[in-house]
Amino acid sequence: MKLSTYAKQLGISYQTAWKLFKDGKLNAYKLPTGTVIVREEETMGAEQGVAVYCRVSSSENKGNLESEKRRLLDYCAAKGYKVNRVVTEVGSGINDARKQWLSLLQDRTVRIIVVEHKDRLTRFGFAGYKALLNTDGRDIEGVNESDNDKEGLLQDLVSIIKQTCQYQVVGTLDSFISNRQNDFVYHIHRSAFNEDAKHRMFAVNKYELWYNKYPFL
Repeated sequence: MKLSTYAKQLGISYQTAWKLFKDGKLNAYKLPTGTVIVREEETMGAEQGVAVYCRVSSSENKGNLESEKRRLLDYCAAKGYKVNRVVTEVGSGINDARKQWLSLLQDRTVRIIVVEHKDRLTRFGFAGYKALLNTDGRDIEGVNESDNDKEGLLQDLVSIIKQTCQYQVVGTLDSFISNRQNDFVYHIHRSAFNEDAKHRMFAVNKYELWYNKYPFL
């Protein structure tokens, strides 16, 4: 297939296709006459549903989504893939319940999911996702399998530490409040208050209304 035909089929300019060829991103060759021929296997991906998935770990890196998306679209153009869906998301790679990621997994019209590297999908269990998709005739394709996203990994680890500390603080606070409530009940029982006053104070303690100005209004 001529390079000009290939460009029209993908909906890109001839100049863009020529640059891809010059950069060595096309499976193509040049005839002695100067005509560039794109091999037919380059166009096979255009017949399949292809989606690109871009993710950053935090909103601080949200600006990187656009450059990541551009690199993936260039890669797909070089491979002859017709991209049907572009998905971008901000979230930790440790969180496998990300809304956009799950939506992409459930979209069976997407046969190939293209990512910059596997950590963009998930920090753990990539092989399992890939094997599961393969059983359905689908696949995940990484542009740079050797890329090590150290910054993103660090942010994900920080996220885990923050969540762990939060749970510990909340658990400690809950335990403290529960103990104080028990102490409160003990002292009220031993107090000289009348039964009506005790009943009201027990209700305040039970429903944690200590700081309400008018807890019973």
